[in-house]
Amino acid sequence: MAEAQFESDFMSNSAIFWPVIIQALITLYLYIPMSARRIASVKSGTAKASDYRLVEKEPDDVRQMTRAIANQYETPILFYAVVLSSYVTQNAGTLMVALAWAYVAVKCVHVFVQTTSNRLRYRRPIFMISFAILITMWIAFAINLSGLAG
Repeated sequence: MAEAQFESDFMSNSAIFWPVIIQALITLYLYIPMSARRIASVKSGTAKASDYRLVEKEPDDVRQMTRAIANQYETPILFYAVVLSSYVTQNAGTLMVALAWAYVAVKCVHVFVQTTSNRLRYRRPIFMISFAILITMWIAFAINLSGLAG
């Protein structure tokens, strides 16, 4: 009986993975427009195929996409870690799921701004909101793990 309850509780935490799936899909999607821009830059003559060996001579519009992809391997790594840690320790409750969705929603807006206007005036505050949500997730995880939450 206790084992069945543990499995039921453990599986109910799986809602935390839906925001992770969306974040992963965002990352994977970004490779499509980046590749299209790289191909277009070679065809138009603004870059040579060899320019992409070390990615130092990319045209600005291509570099914009490359940076957007690189950003998906920075703070989102900490997002994935806190989500997995929350799940494994059975601390992926309603608050953590809500924070995960908030983080991904803000990251979607960040990606949109970065891959369109790329205006720092908008991008920086959006990033700071996502960063604050991520910090909140780690604090909530630590509090839950320590047993201080209740």
